[in-house]
Amino acid sequence: MPTQTTNLFLLEDLEDAGKTSELAESDLDALHAVADWIKSYVVKPHKDLGRAGPVCPFVPGACRSPTGTCRLSSSS
Repeated sequence: MPTQTTNLFLLEDLEDAGKTSELAESDLDALHAVADWIKSYVVKPHKDLGRAGPVCPFVPGACRSPTGTCRLSSSS
């Protein structure tokens, strides 16, 4: 039966090599892609949304607290 592991990272953790040094480069690249998408899209207003404010109004606050994490799960 495969073993599943899960690692949680705050967005700022992704910039700390000491916290991500054990990750495979492809996993770190994937986490950076998600973090970049959150920072460039999800927390920003969008003209097609039909209202003011970020795409998801809950994410900016979550990014400033320990609840805003990126999760990396893998099976081996």
